[in-house]
Amino acid sequence: MSQNPDYTAHLIRGRMLREHSRYEDAIEYLDKAIGAQPDSDEAFVEKALCELQLDKPRAAKVSIDRAISLDPENAMAYAVKALVLVDLDRERDGCAMAKKALSLEPHHAVFQRILGQTYLAQDKLDKAEHWLRKSLAEDPDDETAANLLTNLLRRQNRLDENQAHMQRLLEKNPENAFTHYNAGWSALQTGNIKQAEQHFRESLRLDPNFDPAREGLLQSFRARSLFYRLFLKYSFFMQRLSGGARWALVIGLIVAVKIGRNLLEKVHPSLAIALVAAYLIFVFWGFIASGLSNLIVLGDRNARHALKRADILAAVTVGGFFVTGLVMALGAVLVSIPIFIPIAIGFAASAIPFSLCYNNDSKPGTILFAVLGSVTVISGLVTGLTNIFAHEPSPFNPLLAICLLGCMLSTWLSSVKAVYR
Repeated sequence: MSQNPDYTAHLIRGRMLREHSRYEDAIEYLDKAIGAQPDSDEAFVEKALCELQLDKPRAAKVSIDRAISLDPENAMAYAVKALVLVDLDRERDGCAMAKKALSLEPHHAVFQRILGQTYLAQDKLDKAEHWLRKSLAEDPDDETAANLLTNLLRRQNRLDENQAHMQRLLEKNPENAFTHYNAGWSALQTGNIKQAEQHFRESLRLDPNFDPAREGLLQSFRARSLFYRLFLKYSFFMQRLSGGARWALVIGLIVAVKIGRNLLEKVHPSLAIALVAAYLIFVFWGFIASGLSNLIVLGDRNARHALKRADILAAVTVGGFFVTGLVMALGAVLVSIPIFIPIAIGFAASAIPFSLCYNNDSKPGTILFAVLGSVTVISGLVTGLTNIFAHEPSPFNPLLAICLLGCMLSTWLSSVKAVYR
């Protein structure tokens, strides 16, 4: 098939702009290429890659599906679709697409790397390592595959191998933003907060639009506080466990708390309450730690510049309401004022659904969690104020009890993609 000269010029220009990370400009030229030659699967593949970089996976899926419909034998189209599906949290489907690409070109290093990425996204680390090493055997200069392997070694807690691998990458190309990003996370895992900050800053210097590096820098700022460092250690530990091991740990903790509570009640009821409270904080800590840490970062006049609007809102609602709840609970213990107890419960519990409002791509979910958090705060306030006039003050009323149940259920809803992505 003969090619339109305008099509060829626009396609080349679009690809060049994509390679220089000018994705929106690239799409403009790729659309012109498609206009000149609507049956070009190659232009649709290029456009999907740009849309993926612009964090528009749904638009990218439309483009890549069009490319596949135009040429069902285009291996690169299946490989790109694998990346798109992983970005849409459809890792298994992405894995199938990567395998399809490899069935068409079995020795293609990039396709082997992408298959490794799909396994990495599914936490199938052994399979991911096999395909990443296979990719590197085909193309030892693939820095993306090398960085993914480094990330995998860190997640497996193979820190000596990780450090050696990372050092080789930095010596080979100290101008790779992704490598510095990985080095930052490796430093965080080993507790070297200052080095982590340096690597994340360097990653952002090399690529100011690399948002994961900004998030990594924010994590290093949060890690300045002891409680967040402990949370990170817990997260790194859980990351190394398989799904079955994680469930075994959760069930084991529930059984241990139940036994411990029964034993401590015989000593003193307050000790049993303290144990249950500590367990609940441990369970829900993953939901509130980030917002609470953002509140601390907000107080640092230099570090606060790493916070986005959503991070600031999380600091105010998640961190602020949780701290307010703790202060009110302390007040209830010290001065025994009944009004404080339901307010403390309402404010502290609302931090859980509020934590699911930010960085949530599901608009219905964002509204749901925002309403639940707001109603929980209001019901706590109303319950507390009515205690002023009540003959027998109570820490709960039916509405507050329902809200608390909703806050608990919101932790389960966070795994439902329809409301939290």
